[in-house]
Amino acid sequence: MLGFGSVYTGTDPNQPDFAQGWFGYVSRDLLDLLAAHSHRRPGPSAYTKVYCGNGSFNGCRAVLRSTLLAAMSVTPKQMYGYGACASNPQPSCFDKDEWTAASAISLPPFPFQNRPTFQQVVELTRTLPR
Repeated sequence: MLGFGSVYTGTDPNQPDFAQGWFGYVSRDLLDLLAAHSHRRPGPSAYTKVYCGNGSFNGCRAVLRSTLLAAMSVTPKQMYGYGACASNPQPSCFDKDEWTAASAISLPPFPFQNRPTFQQVVELTRTLPR
């Protein structure tokens, strides 16, 4: 679906920012395929057709296997070995969030956190008896 590297032409690969939306589309399509081949009714948000393997379970399996094999041929050095991680081409280095120091205070990189888009903060203002 997407080739190796950044989705933006002419740029280096970058950490997953989940901005392209492909993850949800693929997941929904695979769920629809499984529902169709187990003779269950598709979920309420099913697509009008199954795209993976053109709706063929074996075709989808073949496409998934070939793309996973292609993904496994990319080395960590190719994927992560540039910039701050040139000497440590690993996902744990590459996926760290880094601050831009814009004042006298700087922070070290910290592990990537995939948080949902919408978050709710609740502050309890009183204690109730149990």
